[in-house]
Amino acid sequence: MLDFIKRNKVTVIILVSTLVLGGIAIFTAVRLYSLRSQRVAPSAPESIPGAAAPTLTNTCDLTFTTTAETAGCNDPCTDDTDCTEANHTCVDTDDDGVDDSCRLTAYPDEIDCQAPVVPDSCNDSCTTNAECVAVDPDFTCSDTDDAGNLRCRLDENPDSTTCQPADNPQCNDTCDNNSDCPTSMVCDSTSDTCRNPDCRAETDCVCAEVDEDIVCNDACTNDNECPSGMDCVSNRCRNPQCDDETDCTCSLARAATPTATPSTSLPDAGVSTPTFVGVGAAILLFVGALILVL
Repeated sequence: MLDFIKRNKVTVIILVSTLVLGGIAIFTAVRLYSLRSQRVAPSAPESIPGAAAPTLTNTCDLTFTTTAETAGCNDPCTDDTDCTEANHTCVDTDDDGVDDSCRLTAYPDEIDCQAPVVPDSCNDSCTTNAECVAVDPDFTCSDTDDAGNLRCRLDENPDSTTCQPADNPQCNDTCDNNSDCPTSMVCDSTSDTCRNPDCRAETDCVCAEVDEDIVCNDACTNDNECPSGMDCVSNRCRNPQCDDETDCTCSLARAATPTATPSTSLPDAGVSTPTFVGVGAAILLFVGALILVL
């Protein structure tokens, strides 16, 4: 027997384990069957309590609280009593003679119902020229971006955010004649713009420095490279009065030929018509005087 068990010990172990597990299963089944009528879930108590009977009453209390809406800045109105916000009155904002909007009493023209900010320096917001002039007599209230963004700027150069004058006011502006330009500039007929008369080709009206060593007939690219009184003609500095002469002296042969002044002929005394008329008139006067005396 022992030899048999030793030879088949694995089989014996499996058989014993099966019998033990079978016993446990049978015991569990019997136990569950005996407890089938008992409640074991926490949400399912063993006893179900009865619900209390409701108590009915015939009383119903309701409370209502009404709050008046506050009419403030820019709210519609018909008179001052409609503007319940402090320091607001009903004003006519569209100039039709009828009050229509609540505004701050002290500043009815301010759409934000705030006290206006008075400018005190360049580029501050403004509403009138007077505000900017109070800061600086040369300031003006300028629409800087054509969108109603008004700011204090220098009157002669409103594009400068620092209120600095332009280096060359009106330089290169369009013109029809010299009166359209500053006194220091002329209206250049070639470009129809205001230019520096000493260097009309310069669009910034700033003349380039002239090389002092450049003389007549030296090479050039524009008038600014030539000495004063000369022009750049065919890439050479020449006298504009005789730009085909290489010495810029304008020879005497080019001078205008003098024209003789015609002499004035005078009438011969004693034989001209005025002489006879004068003598005749004198004789008549003398004869008339004698007749009156006699």
